[in-house]
Amino acid sequence: MARILLVETDHLLADFYQKLLSSSNDQHLVRWARSAQEAINLIDRYKVDLIISEIVLDRHNGVELLHELRSYEDWAGIPIIFISSLDSSRIPIPIASWHEHGIKDFISKSRLADLRILIKAVKTALQ
Repeated sequence: MARILLVETDHLLADFYQKLLSSSNDQHLVRWARSAQEAINLIDRYKVDLIISEIVLDRHNGVELLHELRSYEDWAGIPIIFISSLDSSRIPIPIASWHEHGIKDFISKSRLADLRILIKAVKTALQ
């Protein structure tokens, strides 16, 4: 069981992802943050094993959250999975350097209709 922080602005999607990950075979503990700032506050309180973050957030975006995480030694190693309705080419980090930034996967929300994709990405990121 892993502690996952989900950063998603859409309440219905967040609830769906939370239920999916909590009820999977691994029964992850999922905390939900509605913004990058709320995510920073929750990371401070809970020992997080993985972050799943939307790219487009209210005041900040997922990439800004990633840079914030990497600026703190205690958080620098937390893996992240990005989810978005945007195309991966819109992320301002070259795909070739995702691994060195701790980006374990990018999943288009259109592909999340197949629930196995998110479950598999989480398992892979936690290995």
